[in-house]
Amino acid sequence: MTEGEIPLLGPRTSIGTFHHGAVYYYLLAPAAIISGADPVAVTGLIALFGIGAVMATWWLARRVGGPLAAAVAGLLAAVSPAGIDESTFIWNPNLIPLAAALAFGGVLRARQTGTDRWWLLAGLGAMITMQCHVLGAAIVPPMALAWVMELRRRMAVGAAWAAGAAGAAGSAGAAVRAGEALPAPVRPLVLAGAGAVAIIAAGYIPLVIHELQSGFSETRGILDYLAGGGRTASNGLLETVSFVGLRSITWPLAGLVTDRPALSLVALLVAAVLAGVAALGGHGSDRAAVRWLLGSLAWSVLALAVLAPSLATVVPGLPNDHYHAFLDPIVLALAGVGAARLAAMRPGVLSSGGVRLAGFGLGRMRRAAAGVLVAVLVAIGVSAWPPVVAEDGGWRLVDQASTRIADSTGDVAVALDGIPPFKSADALRFPLLRRGVVLLPGEADGPDGIAGAEMAVLVCDPLFDEVVGAPCGGPAEDAWREALADGANLRLVDRFDAGPRRVISVYAADVP
Repeated sequence: MTEGEIPLLGPRTSIGTFHHGAVYYYLLAPAAIISGADPVAVTGLIALFGIGAVMATWWLARRVGGPLAAAVAGLLAAVSPAGIDESTFIWNPNLIPLAAALAFGGVLRARQTGTDRWWLLAGLGAMITMQCHVLGAAIVPPMALAWVMELRRRMAVGAAWAAGAAGAAGSAGAAVRAGEALPAPVRPLVLAGAGAVAIIAAGYIPLVIHELQSGFSETRGILDYLAGGGRTASNGLLETVSFVGLRSITWPLAGLVTDRPALSLVALLVAAVLAGVAALGGHGSDRAAVRWLLGSLAWSVLALAVLAPSLATVVPGLPNDHYHAFLDPIVLALAGVGAARLAAMRPGVLSSGGVRLAGFGLGRMRRAAAGVLVAVLVAIGVSAWPPVVAEDGGWRLVDQASTRIADSTGDVAVALDGIPPFKSADALRFPLLRRGVVLLPGEADGPDGIAGAEMAVLVCDPLFDEVVGAPCGGPAEDAWREALADGANLRLVDRFDAGPRRVISVYAADVP
């Protein structure tokens, strides 16, 4: 949108052969348009999505466990280190928690109230979730199952009502006059389900337009990825599922599991206890809602383990892929519901379908236990809060770096490249364009080197020194320059560090 064009594709996936949905850009477009593409304003809008995720998680928990469950879930969402981190930078998965909470909450609200328009909200939430990340499609099967279950329930109730009415009074009209309630109609449910599907499909209209214009390049990219076997897990399926489950459950409570393993395991234990209480407690539709959420969680972990086994591997220093962010509202809501049911549990027993478990003591002790478990999760979350300033210096530092580069390059054409070659230098491209630097398309390491450019800017990441085989700050840059067809004509103009992950070199192309 910086060039006045409406995007038809979203951000490129980490796989690299296809893209996420364009709706992500449309959601952020208002802040970008109003502010002149100021990243601070766009991040501010993302922060509003984060606040909305807290409210939506509160609403989801209230649908299942009442006011106390909502208060606990909302508190945990507000102090969630993952939620706070996701509200401070621009990345497509950061919008997912709000959308997913609306999707899950819409399904539960529709089934609890019988008001079919809530399925449209569920469809909207699912569409945004899927657009913000392709793996968000895992949200659809549990929602479809819930809709089918509601359809079957209505059909069964309607059939039983019709049979009973005919047997008792000879006609449905006589049964209604006798005071029997009419069953919920099926047709509005079918229309609402079709509407939800239409909303999801509408999100892919930009993709369809792109495919028709590009010879189905995205489709071919997906097929190439699948033909190549996709990403295979380095570990066994059971081990992958276990780690993906651990990572998904502890992420909203303690952040990345490898950053604080001990606290993450404590958070997992507490969350498991509260989820167990939530599943065994309650009654009727509330218990069914909890079990549907647990089933959705289990299904999604399995789907992620199969479709994204890379989640079982964490590489320190690289961006943390939180594809599982659509599960955050479920984890937090279940914790809230479990805490509320523990606090309200009858003295001495926990009953569920004839199962009775003793040992929870008096009401005061139960409430104290619930309070302690919630306090432990809050303390873990607060201890894992991200730093006030990003470790890489954030937008302010890279913007300052672009100013310094612009002072060196002036109005001449500039080629931009990065080390290692598989890492894009686009993190610097955008601030340079905002500063008016004339950048050539593509990278500087093409067949003709920096032909057509009067200057070159090189960004080197020290994290990959061992991979490159030479350290940033001189040797790596010299090897890059020597590999260019016209590298001998490059003269170093400036070199400086822009945070711990960027060594920036500015070269001028001297005419021999």
